[in-house]
Amino acid sequence: MRDGVRLATDVYLPDGWDRGPTVLVRLPYGKRDRYTFMPQCAPWFNDRGYAFVVQDVRGKGESEGSTDHIVHEVPDGYDTLEWIVRSGWSNGAVGMFGDSYYAYTQWAALASGHEALRAIVPRMSSLRIPTDEDQDAEAQQTGTGASGPNPARDDGIGRPPSAAWARYLAGYWLDNDEHMPPMELSDPPMAAFEEFFTRIGKRSSAFDSVFPRAVSRFPFPDGHPVQHRAVPTLHVLGWFDPVAKAGMETYLKLTAHPAWAPLQHLSADATDHENYQLSDAPARDGNDHGTDDEALARLLPRYLGPALDFFDVYLAGTASPDTLPRVRWTLGHVGDFDGDQWPPREAVQAELFLDGLEQSREDVGLLTPHPPTQASVGRWNHDPRKPVPDIGDSLAILETWPDESDTGRRQDVLAFDGPVAEHAVDIVGPVELELTVASSRPSMDVFVKLFDVEPDGTARRLLSDQITVSRVNESAVTTSMELGHIAYRLQPGHRLRMHVASSESPTFLHDPGVDGNRWLTQTSSVSRQQLLTSPDRPSRLVYMQLPHPTS
Repeated sequence: MRDGVRLATDVYLPDGWDRGPTVLVRLPYGKRDRYTFMPQCAPWFNDRGYAFVVQDVRGKGESEGSTDHIVHEVPDGYDTLEWIVRSGWSNGAVGMFGDSYYAYTQWAALASGHEALRAIVPRMSSLRIPTDEDQDAEAQQTGTGASGPNPARDDGIGRPPSAAWARYLAGYWLDNDEHMPPMELSDPPMAAFEEFFTRIGKRSSAFDSVFPRAVSRFPFPDGHPVQHRAVPTLHVLGWFDPVAKAGMETYLKLTAHPAWAPLQHLSADATDHENYQLSDAPARDGNDHGTDDEALARLLPRYLGPALDFFDVYLAGTASPDTLPRVRWTLGHVGDFDGDQWPPREAVQAELFLDGLEQSREDVGLLTPHPPTQASVGRWNHDPRKPVPDIGDSLAILETWPDESDTGRRQDVLAFDGPVAEHAVDIVGPVELELTVASSRPSMDVFVKLFDVEPDGTARRLLSDQITVSRVNESAVTTSMELGHIAYRLQPGHRLRMHVASSESPTFLHDPGVDGNRWLTQTSSVSRQQLLTSPDRPSRLVYMQLPHPTS
């Protein structure tokens, strides 16, 4: 790099290689680790006529330098591209590929302005696209890079603090290795992390920049990537990935951008953040790509295929643009479909209204197509000492795809069941919940999960969202929650179910029910929560579906 720091880099060249196009991956998770399976990916790129370069980012893996989350990726991206161009085995055309943080490094390299970068394939990621109203500093923040996997909304509605994000920054961005931060948080929660740093003997600058109070960081010192040259982009999303909601927003905003719109493509699969497939869920012995080599070999064509086809058009120039669909999406339990936009043109809006809010613990509320004819209120208590557990790993939910039906029987969870499907229902597009809430406290967290309930009662998660609503003790507040986008077939005999709660542990830091910074609060109090509906302010689930099941 320009400051003399050396970044560990593996170069895979096809047999008999002279020079040609290159695909670059810059990642923090170990360039030869089984988790990233880059050595297994290399032959696929080489066989298609690409040099394949994989690099440990600064301060991670085998690379030198300080471990600083997002800080160095723009200049290091530029210097790596320059190194490739000057290598003698490159023709000067470079594409980039990768998931999550190594999707962020693609946007950072693009923001560096290097002309060699011709096409990118950011997977399982998002990028905040600035609007005319954004302040310069705010516009430079990015979902997966700076703000975490659950970036704040633009309408003043907040987000519950992510304890999972705190653990990631504390344990992974400490040094070149990975450490295990605390899962159980004490009062105050910061104390557990302070004990962790004391035990390790060092601190994470990334953690300290966010917790207990966020400090503005500017990952793009040379300007937001969108302000630079537009390049062909293949956005790859997974319906069961909690990052997909923000990733879809990135794609949709870029398709509305005059310079970027003609170059945008979307590939949306029925997978989660860790690439577990719905078709294999839950992963069993023999089909877990995380541990089984044969399962990984079966995954690779689906993992790499869209990117290889994309690079053939925009990097190598060996295929025509008309061979690529603008949008390829997977309908869960059915298969793949091509189109020219998302959601599909033929999708129509549907809605289910919340009813029976004053439910007993022996019964559940309803999701009904009929609007409410009278006002009703659902009540529950949020006790921060007894938070609602988050079942399963949200980033790898399909690995276990657990039954979460027991959660709906808790006293602090409201559950609502939709009608049993008489025929297949294809849900395609965004899913939103409009709701009215109130609390005994000035603010309240609202956690919502949507499930597919099988005939035997098993409830498997489809989508979720979390918000923090302010001023709810003054009067009831009507707001909305964006659960995300999905393409999923609800099978005959199945039904939708929704859970509403005020905590999700250990993924999110619980609301202590008292004033002050949650990370520093030592006391807690029970909050009395309400969910309301009425003819003039109905709480309802709004989604899109195909008018007829797709074969």
